[in-house]
Amino acid sequence: MTAVDASRPVDFLSCGPEQALHIGDVRGTAAAASGTMHTGPWARGSDGGPCPGVLGVLADVVWGGAAVAGRPAGMWAVTTELSLSFGAPVATDGTRLLATGAVAHLSGDSSFATGTVRTEDGEITASGAVHTRFVAGDASAHVLPAGMHTDADAPGFAEWLGLEFAPDGLSATIPTGEAVSNPGGHLHGGVIFCISELAAAHAVSGLNPDLRSSSLHTVFLRRAELGGRVRCETDIVYRGRTTATATVCCLRPDGKPCAFSTATFGPVAPSNG
Repeated sequence: MTAVDASRPVDFLSCGPEQALHIGDVRGTAAAASGTMHTGPWARGSDGGPCPGVLGVLADVVWGGAAVAGRPAGMWAVTTELSLSFGAPVATDGTRLLATGAVAHLSGDSSFATGTVRTEDGEITASGAVHTRFVAGDASAHVLPAGMHTDADAPGFAEWLGLEFAPDGLSATIPTGEAVSNPGGHLHGGVIFCISELAAAHAVSGLNPDLRSSSLHTVFLRRAELGGRVRCETDIVYRGRTTATATVCCLRPDGKPCAFSTATFGPVAPSNG
């Protein structure tokens, strides 16, 4: 692993998605970082149940935070891949989740970090990895005004995003504006990850409601500018009694793909029903 200045702090720029999901206490160095997310109704999916996709925002911010801190001078970092395997269901009752991540590899043009998300009693909610690539330039903070948090009566993150499903259940869209921006002024990678999970879960549950998301791997192909609607198109690759696999392609308003995800599903545990 390339030597880094371990004292260099993580930059936490709280944008719309971080505010909406109550993500904070993000701190650490270029080697490791941690952060928290207070759960609530905002962690619900379109069906009112737990939405594991919201953990993509937390992981991108925390695990990727250490990687960003290790960037060379005059460079910024963009997420190129994000993968999570889901464990315990995401709570929606106000409890706190703790994300921790560490940089496993760092070079002059890219980095790779791994991490976990745990409940306060140590149970793993998710684990995974994030790949980043360094690009020339820097990012300015696109921080929303105070008061952009979802409130206690919010029906869920899907509604906050303005996610709309097509009648066939295989396509979904969201409007893209400052509320879903990352620090660089583009659609937040964690939001893309989340809507991909929501789209795949919606399509699969329509065929087999006894399955839930077990993992999601997203490859980010190109930046999605703000303005217009991003569309997720889901293809069910396999659907059985106890497992399913789906792919989701996210398309920018100009029709070009900005991300591609592979989702897997397993049976809902009795305690989660």
